[in-house]
Amino acid sequence: MRRRANQWSAGWDATLIDLPEDVLVSESKSRLYDGLWLKEPKQFLFDAMPRAQAYLRRFPAPERKK
Repeated sequence: MRRRANQWSAGWDATLIDLPEDVLVSESKSRLYDGLWLKEPKQFLFDAMPRAQAYLRRFPAPERKK
């Protein structure tokens, strides 16, 4: 992805960091990470969780590195 992003935006760069799962559904916890500010499921007009769960079922979870 980094190579492709550099084709679209020269000089683009990113750093991968591990996030605890609870950060992904908590606005206050997501704000503890620089540049990350996520909405909580209850902040959407409609319940986002069924749509998110259906999306995740389409893709297998990646294997965790040991």
